[in-house]
Amino acid sequence: MLLRSLEGFMSSASANKTLKPDCRGVPREDRMPPRGSRLANRSAALNAAWLVFVAVAAGCATTSREETAGNAAISAYKAGVPSCESGHADSFTDGVVAIRPGETICLAFQEDASGITLTGVVESTSDVGAIMVLKAWSEGSDVFLTVQNPFSKDIKYRAGMRLPGEERARKTSSCPVRSGIMTLEHWPHPIDEILLTDFHFDTKRICE
Repeated sequence: MLLRSLEGFMSSASANKTLKPDCRGVPREDRMPPRGSRLANRSAALNAAWLVFVAVAAGCATTSREETAGNAAISAYKAGVPSCESGHADSFTDGVVAIRPGETICLAFQEDASGITLTGVVESTSDVGAIMVLKAWSEGSDVFLTVQNPFSKDIKYRAGMRLPGEERARKTSSCPVRSGIMTLEHWPHPIDEILLTDFHFDTKRICE
């Protein structure tokens, strides 16, 4: 049975060990340099490499899997913002978004003076309002998640995960998503389901 509440992964660290993912910053497609230019392509590669370096320096990466995560970051950078999928309306319940490897989910938000509010799942980025795109996938035993930030400010969220064979979700750390880019999160182990909640604007830029 899929978990749809905060009870499982928002419990104290003494009850559930926090497992930390890798994370990488990946530029949005609309910020990529024009193709066909050797200089532009070189600049794009340097930009992607710099964002990977920043994530590692911030303590977000697991050194034993840096090459795997780096390759995934480059692939995500080249692919750009994923297209929305249909059939995920039930992925958002009681303030929690659940996404499994192999899924792409688009989230609609409302923004006002107090911050941002997640309103539901949509099937197109052309829908009215700010649309955030989530994509989860696996490569071997590793699991990845990209989170695209459509806002003019950095955002942060709380995250949990349900591991194979476990009914109760565990808390996991997450990294801020800077304005106008995608962040790549990496877990070097299998995950059945990733849970996200409490999306908010962020100023700390700390992976926790």
